[in-house]
Order: sequence, then structure tokens, then C-alpha cells
Amino acid sequence: MLDFRKYHGLGNDFLVVEASSFSDEILANVEAICDRHLGVGADGILVVGDAPSMLVYNRDGSRPQMCGNGVRCVARYLVEQKGFGHELTIETDAGPRQCVCTEDADGFFVDVEMGPGQYQGTVSVSAHGHAMVLHKVSMGNPHAVYFGAMDIPTIDAIGAELNENHPEFPEGVNFEVVGVGDVLDCVVYERGVGRTQACGTGACAVAVAAWNENLKSVGPTVVRLPGGPLTIDKRNGMTWMRGPAVDVYRGQLGKSWFVEK
Repeated sequence: MLDFRKYHGLGNDFLVVEASSFSDEILANVEAICDRHLGVGADGILVVGDAPSMLVYNRDGSRPQMCGNGVRCVARYLVEQKGFGHELTIETDAGPRQCVCTEDADGFFVDVEMGPGQYQGTVSVSAHGHAMVLHKVSMGNPHAVYFGAMDIPTIDAIGAELNENHPEFPEGVNFEVVGVGDVLDCVVYERGVGRTQACGTGACAVAVAAWNENLKSVGPTVVRLPGGPLTIDKRNGMTWMRGPAVDVYRGQLGKSWFVEK
């Protein structure tokens, strides 16, 4: 049996579960639970510990170091369900993440300190018959940012190839395709998930790359994803992300589901 709450950040959706409820049986069934037809449907599962802490499991069962939209969802869960204050720090595999939560007529928003963001230069890569210059950024997890136009089938094909033991990215990579205008329009193919409605660490990586390439001035920068916009800022050397966290519903998977699936 699994008790959970479902949240989303700009359409990037997760099941939030307590560490005390997360068993080896649940771990073995992450992909099935996240299936959008036969399971609950989600991009991943967020496991919350008492510290408070967050572990992330992608839809395919893999473990990324960090999830920006996910940490906002966990922050809301901790405030509303566990009694934490609106300013809190959540331990993650990428290090502690300071969160500041606010509520207004437009919803529940979380500002998250996402670390400095490490720009790692450019690399020339060939994938799916396309030669590209990618900007490598670490947000505690790996990102490859491409500035230019690309259609969705090509994004999916290149994203998949970059995550199939590509020599430049042996551990896989989050692949961002970005159009530069008044805002940064971004589509993300996430490692272990596929193309998503939004990616918090991806939006941060895009802003860091744009700042380093002087495509945008360092400061509040809007990254517009298919699910909506995130605002990325630089404060005292740290990258900050601001975006919503939406509580969708509470649910339970009974024992029969694990037997019958």
C-alpha cells in the first residue's frame, strides 16, 4: 500500500511520499506507478525524510541528483502537511536547498537557492545527424544547452541519443533547446524521463549559459517552458529559481494494485 500526494510545478508532476512508506517493493515498481495509463501517472516520485530531505526517483526508476520543480513541491508539502515554517532548508543529493515560500491570490510560490550553477564551457557534439555546439552546465546534475531552433521530433530523437551511452555524456544529460528573445523559450528533454512540461534545474542551466554567453544580463531572467515561466536570478553568487507548486490531490495505491498490475 502506498499513500501519496500528487503535486506539479508547471506541469512537471510528482508523487510525494514519506520515506517511512517507501519500500523495496515501491522502488521496484516506480516505472509502473508513474505509468500514465496503468498507474497514477507522474514524471517521478519524491521521497521526503524527516530531516527534512528529498530523494528523487525519475519515471524510469533512476536517481537524479536534483529536481528544481520537485523541491518546490516538497517545500509546499512540508509547510502544509508537516508544519514547517515558510522558510526552510531541504537536504538533497546536490546539497542543501534553501526555500522561501509565499502565498498570494495567484497561488503558492517557492524561491529556491539552487547553488552557484557551474558553466563548464562548450562542446561540439554530433547526434541524430546534427552537429551542434552545446553549453555544458552543472546544477548539481548535468545539462547541455543548445541555443537555436529545433522541432519537437528532433528534440526527442537527439535527447534520447544523448542519453544512450553517448561518449560525451556517459551518465546521460538533460538537454535544453532555447530560443532567445525577450524571454528564453525552452524545451527540455530530461534524463530518465523524456520531454517534460517544465524542468527547474534546466531553466537554471539555461539562464546560467545565457549569462555566460552575454545573451542576457545577469539578473532576473524569465525562462518560458511549455508548462509556463520560471524566473531565475543571481543573488550573492547563487542561482535562485522562483516558481509555483500546485497541490493536486491525495491518493492511495492499495495492495491489490501491486498484485494485479
